[in-house]
Amino acid sequence: PSFLLYTATGYDINRSRWRTLINQFRFRAREDKVKLDVGTRYDTNLKKMAMVKAELDTPIGKHMRLQAISGYNGFTKQFDYKSFMLTRDLHCWEVSLTYVDQGGFYLNRGFMINFRIKAFPMFRSYGMGSFGQALDTSVGQIY
Repeated sequence: PSFLLYTATGYDINRSRWRTLINQFRFRAREDKVKLDVGTRYDTNLKKMAMVKAELDTPIGKHMRLQAISGYNGFTKQFDYKSFMLTRDLHCWEVSLTYVDQGGFYLNRGFMINFRIKAFPMFRSYGMGSFGQALDTSVGQIY
């Protein structure tokens, strides 16, 4: 439950080639206090790392939490997105300082400060951007 290492690939018998190599590393500390996911995709045809994605969620002290996500594109050799959010618990409220740096067609870069009532978490937009929500079979769960 606290450590996962997953590797998957396939062999295409029609073309006599290996398919993309997918790796996933997951670490969870006791009671889900620290969460780390790292996923990679290696293109076996081009013989290069196609993608690296990482996600971190960890407490900092008693009332603070740090969340970070990033996605590196091996074809363009740059980060498609990187973001972090530092959140302070204020009992019924929470305040977050978020840094976003997303490339692509619609550039989104900057800092945001958000005050939220904890009873309404659906207004949290962290992790979403011009590429949508980061869901991929190489990092995190499949929904």
